[in-house]
Amino acid sequence: MVRQTPLLEAAIAGDHAIVKLLLGYGANPHARTGQVVEVKGKKIPRGSTALMTATIMNEAKVIEVLCASKKGLEDIEFEERRTSLLLAAEHGTLATFHALVKGGASLRARSSGGLSALDLAVRGLNIEVLESLISFQKRRLKARKEGIFSREEFSAAISIMPNGGKALSAEMLIKLMELGVRVEQSDNCVPLTDPTEELWGW
Repeated sequence: MVRQTPLLEAAIAGDHAIVKLLLGYGANPHARTGQVVEVKGKKIPRGSTALMTATIMNEAKVIEVLCASKKGLEDIEFEERRTSLLLAAEHGTLATFHALVKGGASLRARSSGGLSALDLAVRGLNIEVLESLISFQKRRLKARKEGIFSREEFSAAISIMPNGGKALSAEMLIKLMELGVRVEQSDNCVPLTDPTEELWGW
């Protein structure tokens, strides 16, 4: 078995106090896991940094410490060139996603296949993150700033919403409809109506 660095072990355990202590003593935040690690039903790929590990484990406080160190937050890409923020967009909790955004992670990051945080939030049916992205978009447009994504990107992302072949729950359908989704008869596709001018600024 390949042992991980103490910083990686602390990140996996979610011990933000130890992470802070180790960083203070010069621990390398860019060290990577030497093998695949499975913890609490989650798989951390070989080559993951402390930030990626904390993201996969949804340890928001660890992420905050890493970002505050000014060393831990570098969007080092790995699988499909996805950054930690892109990982959180698809499968992370809202707290994890917000910790990365607050720490300076780029909302404009793209995977090797060109997928954005919006695309991945849709693919993972991560409604809380999707709502957060919409909120960011609205605030930027209200401040007369460029949006995080264009109308075309939004329409492309929402055009197909997979759910692993499973039926969407009633709660999920209600949330999607609140966001402007038009539910049609389909096992794994939820088309969206055109974004309104009020919501998207077009």
